[in-house]
Amino acid sequence: MLAGLMVLASLTEGVGLLLLVPVTAMVAGETGAMEGFAWLTHFTGWPAASLLALVVLVVIVRAVIVFAAMTQRRTLGMTMTRRLREDCHAAIIGAEWRWLSGQNSADHAALITGESARVGNLADHALSIGTASATLVVLFTAAAALSWPLALAALAVGAVAGLLVARASLGRRRVGEDYSDAYRAMQRHVANGLAHLRAARIGGGQQRLGVEFAGIAQRLSEVEQRYYRTVDQTRLLFQVIAVAALALLVWVMLFRFATPVAVVVPMLAIFARAVPLISGLYQSVRQWHFDLPALQSVMQTIEAARCHAEPAGTIAELPALTRELALRSVTVSFAGRSAPILQGFDLVIPVRSVIGVTGPSGSGKSTLADILAGLLSPDKGHVLIDGKPLGPPQRLAWRGRVAYVEQHPFLIEGTIEENVAWGGRGMTRHQSALRWIRRRPALSMICRSACKRLWGKAGVRFQVVKNSDWRLPARWCESPNC
Repeated sequence: MLAGLMVLASLTEGVGLLLLVPVTAMVAGETGAMEGFAWLTHFTGWPAASLLALVVLVVIVRAVIVFAAMTQRRTLGMTMTRRLREDCHAAIIGAEWRWLSGQNSADHAALITGESARVGNLADHALSIGTASATLVVLFTAAAALSWPLALAALAVGAVAGLLVARASLGRRRVGEDYSDAYRAMQRHVANGLAHLRAARIGGGQQRLGVEFAGIAQRLSEVEQRYYRTVDQTRLLFQVIAVAALALLVWVMLFRFATPVAVVVPMLAIFARAVPLISGLYQSVRQWHFDLPALQSVMQTIEAARCHAEPAGTIAELPALTRELALRSVTVSFAGRSAPILQGFDLVIPVRSVIGVTGPSGSGKSTLADILAGLLSPDKGHVLIDGKPLGPPQRLAWRGRVAYVEQHPFLIEGTIEENVAWGGRGMTRHQSALRWIRRRPALSMICRSACKRLWGKAGVRFQVVKNSDWRLPARWCESPNC
């Protein structure tokens, strides 16, 4: 349907320009000029009001068609962006933890938010190229119907101008790749810097963060300036060539071929319309090459994530944990490291015990936590629950029994009840929340009046106090300065 609308828009534009011939001939008093065109004899004897009404009708029809086509183009681009973001997000969150732990989450955020939007623009660029090309074909056909020698001459001039413009804009794809690199570098620096701002302040590294950010921002600005400088230079060159070509066309039509005004005016209108179309076509091609690296980056990430997808399977029943959780001869290696992070590691954690793990950075503390939480499976060795191995099906079920508290708490923008119920399996959120709250009388008392309050939303702050094995929100307020 969209392709049909694009073709109709191009055809109606060509018809509207050709209708200028009888209108101009009537105004200029050159009705005899219409006799040289068999297809114009149908308009002989038409009143001026009827011809003008026909032109207005064609313009209105084309405007409606263009509106419908633009609406569908926009919808197509937004749909493409949304689906690509969903595919990229699903591939990343479905990848195995071993691969994810070696990736940079800021890079993934940049791909899902920024780069995917650039990919969505590719659809619009492609449609712009197709629409402009089809319209130029229609305009050339209309010009050839008026004077094929002039149409061929204009086509030759346009080809030469296109070669000059293309030569002036070499390396456009490289600029797009540089922009993608600079954009991801800024996203990575901002995400990592804000995540570790506490450490930066304690260590006196705020100034260094500012200097590094200024350098990255400068690089991104230089890439953008280089891109737009090339665009402006090319536009200037194109405009100079177009003005010279139109002036030459007028001189040839009036002084070499003595072309009637009834033909000169429509020809000028056709070529005047063709100039911005050619400029827009060039810009769309340039934008296509600029945004194409984003598509490659997103697709490579999706392919890599799917290659490392966590094996799908049904959740098996778990043996009851009554005695101990144990690791036997566990070995874990990561790509890029010369030695295993854990090798032949043994650990026994009795039920209802509390243990602490200490060690220098890179000694395997996080890897150990990931294994115990069921996120990571060892290369060698076994995880045992009361002596029974924890295989892949059991690992999925085991995660549902593990309580994991990150250094920075994860809160959704919802009520306390919704936050409590967020990780529930096999029951509704409300049922899960109520079940958890009823086991904690003190929290149940507070939540009688507060469970429907928003928690985790921007601008809402809270304090927590510890009481045995749970955390109780002690104060809520709406002011960010509270």
